[in-house]
Amino acid sequence: MDAYQNRQVWVDNLPRYAATTALVGSEAHTVMLIGCLTSAKDDLDQWRRYGGNTQGCVIGIDAQFLEKSAGVTIRQIRYGPDDLITFVNSGLLMLQTHYEESPDDMSSLQELASFFVADLFAFKHPAFASENEIRISRMLCIDENTEHGIRDPGGHGLDGALLEPLPVKIRDGTFGPTRYVELPLSFPDGRSAIRSFGFGPSYPNSAKAAFEELNATTHEPAELWQSVIPYRN
Repeated sequence: MDAYQNRQVWVDNLPRYAATTALVGSEAHTVMLIGCLTSAKDDLDQWRRYGGNTQGCVIGIDAQFLEKSAGVTIRQIRYGPDDLITFVNSGLLMLQTHYEESPDDMSSLQELASFFVADLFAFKHPAFASENEIRISRMLCIDENTEHGIRDPGGHGLDGALLEPLPVKIRDGTFGPTRYVELPLSFPDGRSAIRSFGFGPSYPNSAKAAFEELNATTHEPAELWQSVIPYRN
């Protein structure tokens, strides 16, 4: 909010109104479901925090599949202290420029404002920079007539093709019941979007052998790799 109020670019009333309306409307009518991934393949801090204290495994997913076929938006998180300010100023300047060029095209202005607001999730405090986080998101509609209060309207592939709505489910999370949707992880021809499995520094050898045997029986075996971090639990 500080970055928006203390902007460094001049913005007319209508572009500012479009941005504010998009933000308020997004908060009032939609819920963004977010999945947190990482581009750090073998990181000790993440093995400890998210990988069963180095005894777990990590799954490698085809990023192009997520972008093209899973109906999600994918963004690399930015951690720089001034990144959000730069993004807000650039977004507002974009809206102002469009307004100056096409002052009567309010529908496009509102659409641009919605895209601008939706990307505000791609920023995080610098203290988390070591996570190298990649976020995937899917926007759902608030709907009190549904079982869990939200409804998936469906997604879009990268080519614009409509994707089927996904059922909203609920699970027990760290902070209580958590709503979620299960993303498809296979191509239409049956190929898996899971490309690799990495074993943590302290992953049990017996479990690893069983996993390797199972993986060898699949039609398209995934890449298997072992963490090279010299750490033992």
